[in-house]
Amino acid sequence: MGFNFPPDKHPLRYRRHNEVTLLTLLITTLFMLASRDAFILLGFPPEIVFVILLASVLGSGINIPLFSLESTYRRDIIIPLNFFGYRFAVPQFVHHRTLVAINVGGAVIPILVSIVLIAQSPLLLFHIVLPLAVSSVVINRQAQLVPGLGVTLPALFAPIASVLSCLIFLPLTGGLEFLVSAVYITASIGSLIGADLMNLPKIPSLGSPMVSVGGAGTFDGVFMGGVMAIILVVSFVIVPN
Repeated sequence: MGFNFPPDKHPLRYRRHNEVTLLTLLITTLFMLASRDAFILLGFPPEIVFVILLASVLGSGINIPLFSLESTYRRDIIIPLNFFGYRFAVPQFVHHRTLVAINVGGAVIPILVSIVLIAQSPLLLFHIVLPLAVSSVVINRQAQLVPGLGVTLPALFAPIASVLSCLIFLPLTGGLEFLVSAVYITASIGSLIGADLMNLPKIPSLGSPMVSVGGAGTFDGVFMGGVMAIILVVSFVIVPN
């Protein structure tokens, strides 16, 4: 037997469902516009920017399998016994394989964009070595390994750390003219290195059936982090001509 609820009184419906939906669409639209402007600042023509954004959004749901790892993790099974109310936790070691994949929107696209930027300005590679190394280590310290899920990263940590590291080291190397490109590469590639690649040895202990490089919890740190880093630079730093 079912229950017939009025459409506006359904218990699973948000009280402010329409307002929340409108706010989500507004935030998404504003971020996409900011992303468009960010990639134009990187020197990409508008038609290429559209392709990059579309591939990033659609590709965030596509994972390309790379290899699998032998995984062993421990879980405790609670066994209730009628012995003075005591309960015992019996450890059980689970063995399976974890598939390691790479996310198209969160890893492949940022890597390709970074390669294009470096190919256009080869000297950029020299100027980003120190900021990239520092941001990767700092991001790695903040990345959280969640058992059964994978690696997660605070949303705004990567862009802030990347902007600060670029502002500290680029004046020393004389590479301030590459500031916009440098913060994008440092934020996106730094997130991939710090959050994902540096944590690969720990993946077998997570117990996840699949771990995606640049996917799930790190997508915001890679794609969104790179865009937010450019927005922070343009908003609060005077970029030299």
